[in-house]
Amino acid sequence: MDEGKAPLGFVGRVDDDTYITTETYDVCLRATAAWIRAVDHSVASASPSPTCCSHSMALTRPPGHHATKNMASGFCIFNFCAVAALHAAEKYGLQVSIFDWDVHYGQGVVDIVKGHDQRR
Repeated sequence: MDEGKAPLGFVGRVDDDTYITTETYDVCLRATAAWIRAVDHSVASASPSPTCCSHSMALTRPPGHHATKNMASGFCIFNFCAVAALHAAEKYGLQVSIFDWDVHYGQGVVDIVKGHDQRR
């Protein structure tokens, strides 16, 4: 991804697992956009019923399930999963289920979506 920027460089650590580089912010914005576009594509492809969606996938890693509203954690800087779920709920009025397939708790997803009317 050469856009005239300085070479990738280490900036610092958020915690024992999570580090920041000079490219982290741009990469996270692009990954978030990929998840949002996947939601938009699924809904747009669901003609004629806006309550039934086709399938889409955003290939990013990690999904961000540890990132909370205020803190990066466990390799996760942005919480792509929660952003995409809230986008689907708020833009399209869809009820959203999040199945966090992992061996440990995704506290970031819960922190972000708790209390939201469209969650299940």
